[in-house]
Amino acid sequence: MRPLGLRFIAPVLLLSASGCAINALRLEGTNRVTLTANAVVTQANAALDSIKIHRQDALFTLIASDPNCPPVDEIYVFVPSGPPIRGAPLPPLCASDKDQQLVGYRTKLLHFTSVSGDRLKPTVLMIGAVAEYAAALKAIADRPKTDVSAVLASAAQKAADAKALTDAVLPDVLPAIPNLETKQAKTATALAQFFVDLADEASRAKDVGSVYRKRAADIDAILDSLKEEIVDWNSATTRAYAEIETSSLRRADINERNGLGFEARRAFLKLIQQAEFEQASIKKVADSFEEAVDALAAANGGLGKLLRGDLSPEQRTQESRINEERIFKALKLTVDAATAWGVI
Repeated sequence: MRPLGLRFIAPVLLLSASGCAINALRLEGTNRVTLTANAVVTQANAALDSIKIHRQDALFTLIASDPNCPPVDEIYVFVPSGPPIRGAPLPPLCASDKDQQLVGYRTKLLHFTSVSGDRLKPTVLMIGAVAEYAAALKAIADRPKTDVSAVLASAAQKAADAKALTDAVLPDVLPAIPNLETKQAKTATALAQFFVDLADEASRAKDVGSVYRKRAADIDAILDSLKEEIVDWNSATTRAYAEIETSSLRRADINERNGLGFEARRAFLKLIQQAEFEQASIKKVADSFEEAVDALAAANGGLGKLLRGDLSPEQRTQESRINEERIFKALKLTVDAATAWGVI
């Protein structure tokens, strides 16, 4: 069996291949979208990876602060289940297991290896893929014989990479995420299959407008799924920071501050401030991702106007310019969202 990416990409290479040596036109704008999308993925991933480093530092600090914490990546911590009980001693930070009982507290899983930032990487890839799709069809709308096979192959690769990432993310890492990795896998698979179908239909259709009219709703459904997944991520990640990481770091600081020297206390303070910054940024990150998806949905709708063929030359020029702005806006919002959360 061929690798997943190749199975998705090979049919796309057939799109617009016929007569391309004669009919291929300059694709500066479309190639610019691909280059920008690739740069967005690289920069966003670097930012999200920095979150993993911060959280791993926080994990080491937490484990070192309490002898009850095992030296493993996955720990259970005590979280207050209600108001503090007057005069009650502070519990240890870590529980022996998820079933350990303590009055006034419940246990929560704290897992750092496959972190919430990793769950955003498939979203970044799929936003980049849809942006390339929109740029490719816009190029065809502007110049019907434009060869966009390389651009769509790049988009198909991003969809395949997104699916591979969802397969690698461990389930149940963040609390109460309703099968987020399963949803992302379905969306990535649907997007990759979309490119296969697009290539097949476009190779047989007389005009790309008919293909767009048949497939525009598919892209809208994929974008709706992406927004739903962002909402799920926002809710679960907010709870993860608010209930577990930030509060646990504060408790660890209380346990250890009297025994720490200046540099150690300073390092502890930096970890707490970083966790609080990340917690405060979660909603902004999610909002930016949702706005990026909205911009791509608007670009998908704008393609319909461009491909109908009933615009005046002036209207077509204006609509084409607006659609290009929407595409680049989506890419900018994506990288801004990731880098606002993960400091690089």
